[in-house]
Amino acid sequence: MGVLQDIPEDLGIFYGGDYYKAGVGEGKDGYSNYEFTAEHSLLWAKLCVKFLRDSGDILDVGCADGHLLANLPTQFNRYGIEANYAASLQATRRGIQVISNDLFSLSGCEEWIGKFDIITSVATFEHLKDFRGGVELCLSMLKEDGVLLFEVPLLSDWADNDTWFSSSLEHVYYPTLQGLEWLLSNETGTYFASGEVHIKGFASNYIAFVTKSESTFRRINSLYEVLTRSDLSQLSDEECALNLAFNVGHAFDVTPDRVLMLPKLLKTETSFHFLTRLTHLWHADALASARLHWALDTLDTANEYGSRQSHEVVRLIALSRDLEQRVTFLENKLRETARLLP
Repeated sequence: MGVLQDIPEDLGIFYGGDYYKAGVGEGKDGYSNYEFTAEHSLLWAKLCVKFLRDSGDILDVGCADGHLLANLPTQFNRYGIEANYAASLQATRRGIQVISNDLFSLSGCEEWIGKFDIITSVATFEHLKDFRGGVELCLSMLKEDGVLLFEVPLLSDWADNDTWFSSSLEHVYYPTLQGLEWLLSNETGTYFASGEVHIKGFASNYIAFVTKSESTFRRINSLYEVLTRSDLSQLSDEECALNLAFNVGHAFDVTPDRVLMLPKLLKTETSFHFLTRLTHLWHADALASARLHWALDTLDTANEYGSRQSHEVVRLIALSRDLEQRVTFLENKLRETARLLP
């Protein structure tokens, strides 16, 4: 697992007032359009929470403006932690109990130990000074049958990692698959279902569902299988919506079967930003289709030209042979004529 050589003493310098509206540019810290990004990158997490529970105490670590929590049913008691002051005020106005601007400030607080049914942390652990400490603290705040759902960037063994080296430069940690699985397998004493998700046109992330309960593990393992399944035919409508939110909305992984199933998601989850995300997908597919047609047309033209050239070559070969036969005939005639001369 990669980590910055020199970690700033005060990481808060990265998360000023404009962090969630940083604009566009290489190496920019923060989000160019957080509202748009949150709509498609957190929808799958929201549906996972609802799949796991109908109500309960939930904490979102790095809750930003409260988007994920605010879109959950009011049966949930919603708590957040957010380093950005302006965003935390927005979350509070949306009914979220923001309990701190620093996860580690809760360490040792009895009030929060074993408190939560679900803790979510999407794109947050990589920002902490102590990645392992952050995971372990979250696990300590879970109930025995609680679930930690987290997502972090991943340095992939097979996909292009340039995005993580040229943007989001406020990251302290650069996780690897081997490092994350070692942490969860050997250091936390938990059960987990996890894996790499490649976001097409972007980079790879790692998602994990973690629990201290063996019985809860069976449920999160089932949930993970629903998310990553390619055959949707045997899924319920709720499971199908989960799969589509994760694979189409988040990972940009579109298949013909998933396109046909989209109404199962759009029936309950329709918003301007999510539909905009889908138009990006359709635009990308339309461009790919146009390029393919151009390539096929070019190939047809080349084949047609090649066919014409082939016919010309055959004609020239035949002409050459005919000339060769004529020359041979003339040579033979000359020899016969020479023999007849006195």
